Amino acid sequence: MVERLQFTKGWAPYWIFLAFGLANAVLYANLQPLWEGFDEPFHYAFVEHVATRRALPVFGSAHVALDVEESLCLAPAAPPVRVNLPYVMTYSEYFALSDPGRAARRAALWRIPSSWRGEVKPGANMNYEVQQAPLAYLVLAPLDALWAGTPLPAKALRLRLVCAIAAVLLCFAAALRLAQWLEMDRAATSLMLLLLLSAQMFYGATAHVANDWLSISLSAWFFVALARFLDAPGTRAAFWLGLIAGAGVLTKAYFLTWAAVGALAVLASFFSRRARLAQVLAYGLTLSALAAPWFARSYHVYGSLSVMQQTMRGVTLGDTLHAALRMPWGETIAAQLRGALWTGNSSFNSFSRVTLNVILVLMAMAFTTWLMTLAHSQCKALEEWMASALSVFCLALAYACAVFHVVRPDLPNLMPWYTVAAFLPLACLLACGLRRARAWGKWLAAALAACFVYLNIATYVLKLIPQYAGCGEGPIRWREFQTCYSVAGDRTMRLLADTALGPVWLIAGLTVLVSALALYLAATTIGRWFVRAEQP
Repeated sequence: MVERLQFTKGWAPYWIFLAFGLANAVLYANLQPLWEGFDEPFHYAFVEHVATRRALPVFGSAHVALDVEESLCLAPAAPPVRVNLPYVMTYSEYFALSDPGRAARRAALWRIPSSWRGEVKPGANMNYEVQQAPLAYLVLAPLDALWAGTPLPAKALRLRLVCAIAAVLLCFAAALRLAQWLEMDRAATSLMLLLLLSAQMFYGATAHVANDWLSISLSAWFFVALARFLDAPGTRAAFWLGLIAGAGVLTKAYFLTWAAVGALAVLASFFSRRARLAQVLAYGLTLSALAAPWFARSYHVYGSLSVMQQTMRGVTLGDTLHAALRMPWGETIAAQLRGALWTGNSSFNSFSRVTLNVILVLMAMAFTTWLMTLAHSQCKALEEWMASALSVFCLALAYACAVFHVVRPDLPNLMPWYTVAAFLPLACLLACGLRRARAWGKWLAAALAACFVYLNIATYVLKLIPQYAGCGEGPIRWREFQTCYSVAGDRTMRLLADTALGPVWLIAGLTVLVSALALYLAATTIGRWFVRAEQP
């Protein structure tokens, strides 16, 4: 028999996956230039506001502090950022400067006075992210206060590392726990971890200063709590499910989806007489105790329970429904799916569309395999609840796309950082389905493992390092690859040193380490799928 994942023995091989995830997290945080993460300066401004004023900011009256404003004038930025900040210098303009010119701007960036923290100059940008739920920012604010005297770029890097490393640790632990509830063997667990920890968008969403790191981590643990409750719907299990759902709602608005799924699971257990009224109250009261004060504040301050910036600017349900009827859904869904696999941070560069489409086809085949083999699952109820939760989450994403389309119909409705919250349950379902389909499942598993590892390595070697080192933002072909790393290697390293937050030697070393670990994990994962039985 194939040995199932045990937490008392046999878990040691999975620590190599943790090392892989941590190496990716540190590399990604160091490689990204300052504020290259999605809306990162405005998320950081939220943290800084809490740290300096010890109060939550108010949408419509909170501004970006002087130190962040000055950094936006000095640091290079991706071209799409000019939609909101027309005065920023793009990477191509920055790379066109002379070496002394770039050095002067970088030196000025690192010399921004710490006394400017919390100060607001006339005409400063409004902070459009302060409507966000506050929990993640409340966690980061004491660290920002602790490092108050640190130069702004170094402080942003430290906070990035906290976010990224915490997300890897929490999601890794949740993944192993969920694998136990799903009775996954070593091969399926290895594939699930590889799909999760090699995904570029996992780090694109967690390795920057924002609230996604915590919402993604809590999403992972929500499914662990859901599995625990479905297995034994006791009061303590209901309490923990409500606690995680409530903490999630205090972190990100889309967590209302998971909270609703939790409520349905509790009610379904109650009506099927597996749970009593005590469990319903334990979930409902715990969730309400955490979430109600936040929504009460929103209603008191804004006169609305909604916390989406678009609806707070006057977008109504009627506007959203009208937009949903005229949106190009085929194009939107395709863009969202490809963006969930790879998005070049705030630059929104495209990876090879052919490569992404091939991976999406493989994932669709794996999901179809899961559907076909579901009847043979020993954890059918849990898998059905996970799939139902993902379906509801997709509907919530569609709603968010429609709301965004009302405000900016001229821009693509790409919100790939939302999709990362669904990565772990989806990876679990794909791995479980492929493991049950032994005839062809192992070949699909091998193809998925190879493709995701290729994406992981190519993200750094072929895309992000060339992008941040002035080698171009489009596809890197062999001649351009040689020019970037060989012919113009010295210039590449100089430009990367001027843009990336971390030192070039660390970025280069971690790139080699991540690539080596990715290849090793791909080989061992594929090997496990082609071995009929594993020894303890």
